[in-house]
Amino acid sequence: MEWLKELDPRVLQGSLTVLAAVIASGTALWIAYVAYPRQKRFDRVNDWNRDKRESYGQFLSHLEDFLLEREIREGADKKAQFRRLTGVLGQLEILGEREVFDLACLLVRRVSLEVKHNTGIVTRRSVVKRDDVWEMREKLVAAMKRDLAK
Repeated sequence: MEWLKELDPRVLQGSLTVLAAVIASGTALWIAYVAYPRQKRFDRVNDWNRDKRESYGQFLSHLEDFLLEREIREGADKKAQFRRLTGVLGQLEILGEREVFDLACLLVRRVSLEVKHNTGIVTRRSVVKRDDVWEMREKLVAAMKRDLAK
């Protein structure tokens, strides 16, 4: 410690300036090569999960619009609602887990048995039992929750 007292203050000041520059550049390098890529990966995963949540919500919203509207009235709106429902399937295929996509396809296929090409809805309740559709929906929601909890 005695040598520190004997140093010229200008030399000490220059040494501390160099030390501060080394620490600052080391911090910048650490941020550039460690922290930033880690944050980008984290942001990418968060964006992916946000898109997945939005797609799941859209699918369930269109499905419920279709199912609940079906109970109220029949008509040409059903075909448009069904097209919106199937349109979200592509997003589920890209973003969702395979189990979610498979369950969604089964559900859409089950619901599609009730859609006619010209008038809207087939009223034969023997084709699709309502409880089966809602039970399949519950399985789908459970699979979506498991996927989002990962």
